[in-house]
Amino acid sequence: MKRTLRQHTRQRLGQHFLIDSGIRNRILESLRLTSTDAVVEIGAGRGFLTEALAHQAKKVWAVEIDPQLALGLKAQFISTPHVEIMVEDILQFDFRALARPLGGEKKLRVVGNVPYFISSPIIFRLLDCGDCIQDATLMLQKEMADRITASPTSRDYGYASVATQLCSRATHLFAVPPKSFFPPPQVQSAVIQLTMASRSQELAISDTKSFLKFAQQIFTEKRKTLLNNLKRFLPGNRPETSRQLMEVFDQCQLDSKIRAENLSLEATARLYAVLRQRGMLC
Repeated sequence: MKRTLRQHTRQRLGQHFLIDSGIRNRILESLRLTSTDAVVEIGAGRGFLTEALAHQAKKVWAVEIDPQLALGLKAQFISTPHVEIMVEDILQFDFRALARPLGGEKKLRVVGNVPYFISSPIIFRLLDCGDCIQDATLMLQKEMADRITASPTSRDYGYASVATQLCSRATHLFAVPPKSFFPPPQVQSAVIQLTMASRSQELAISDTKSFLKFAQQIFTEKRKTLLNNLKRFLPGNRPETSRQLMEVFDQCQLDSKIRAENLSLEATARLYAVLRQRGMLC
């Protein structure tokens, strides 16, 4: 099998094929699929996970950007009508169009071995389509998985943590060693699960895109204090801005030496709200 895989591996696409049946089984256990579930698989590759999904789900859309691999998948599942092979870029994929015919409250289940070099854009794409996705179970580089599931005060906590945890419940499921893939990557991997559930309403965030832009800005230079980061991008006269910021910090009960990574999501939302109320954000 490894000889066949080698023929189809393209480094430019970040292809590392899962070959460990034990890890595949743990992913399936985490999914807890039912016979009514509709699944989108990101990066179906050689169909190692696709085959198992087909046994449990009502419908599987196996998305694969590599035309060569897609041809093999179409031949492999030619007698499996509920598995549809789609040769598409997942970043351009129309999740809502697939979900629409499901009707009612039914949403898509997403699973995949995500190419590490585009994992961030894929995750943000999934979060943006959270209204039609129930959950996403993803294989990622461990470093990225740690950032997404990090808690405030940890060194991994940053913009990716805030954005993901605003739009979903992020859970770190288990680690995956390099030997579980062919070819083995030079990094450790992990499986996470994002259960889509926006907290914008709970945190009184009326403009999610504006809030996320703000969150991205305060994490631009993580080693700087939050106060210095805010001074850098807020408009207005610098001395006046500094004075107003100190008032805001007092109102939010924040230490002037605090860094963005020490703010909880709730505290970040509170700071954002006070700055907006005072007209200090563009």
